[in-house]
Amino acid sequence: MRRSEVVKAMWAYFRSNNLMDPKDKRYVLADEPLMKLFKKRRFLAFGMMKDLVPHIIEAKFLNDYDRAALEKYEAEEEAKRAENEGEEVKNNDDESNGQSAEGSSRNDENSGDDKSESADNEQQEEELESD
Repeated sequence: MRRSEVVKAMWAYFRSNNLMDPKDKRYVLADEPLMKLFKKRRFLAFGMMKDLVPHIIEAKFLNDYDRAALEKYEAEEEAKRAENEGEEVKNNDDESNGQSAEGSSRNDENSGDDKSESADNEQQEEELESD
């Protein structure tokens, strides 16, 4: 697990367990599992990596080939994640813009020729697929 992923997971844990200090949101109030890691009841959230260093094992590779293979795999996974997030955003935008509202305005402008509307829809689908 990369350091950035550790930090994200820690912040998610802090928020999901409501561990942020209500008086000063920069600090985390440790629960029992965190007490084992940090050995403090209250610690600065942005300084947590300093306290986590003893618990992190640096990755050691047998050779450059293994390192390159892992980096390639991580890059591919990151690209897939970004692509999936992009599709989710696009789908959410389509839903929030309302497909039916767009269609009804087109019907108002249309002279009643169903063939031209069908052709317009096909052209839009082709444009979306090419993006």
